Amino acid sequence: MADLDSPPKLSGVQQPSEGVGGGRCSEISAELIRSLTELQELEAVYERLCGEES
Repeated sequence: MADLDSPPKLSGVQQPSEGVGGGRCSEISAELIRSLTELQELEAVYERLCGEES
């Protein structure tokens, strides 16, 4: 059975601890990401983060 208290994990994706951004900090904070509840907002933030990775 899945642990309901822990967030879902994506396979093959390592999540850095908070505050660690691989040398670059995004303008998008963890607080903002946690506050998003609408799928469209989450998708927009995801696209932006993917663009910053490139």
